[in-house]
Amino acid sequence: FRVDGTTMGGPILNAEFRHKAAGGTWNMFQAVRKSTREEGQDAETAPPITQTRLRVRLLVPPEKEKVLVMEGEVTRMKFP
Repeated sequence: FRVDGTTMGGPILNAEFRHKAAGGTWNMFQAVRKSTREEGQDAETAPPITQTRLRVRLLVPPEKEKVLVMEGEVTRMKFP
């Protein structure tokens, strides 16, 4: 991941020809997720959960017409 929000290199997306991702982008964002019901709470009183998420979009070679999108919750961040 590069600081300008783009990707460099990446995983092999085409095993036959060993093509890597043809570029892409990434971003981190805050999302609000409805919490699961705990004992004694109903859906309206359960507090929403804010989580940091990471979304990575990679161009699939060789045509670069398809995009692979991966997204998930960030559970650990470390800054120097």
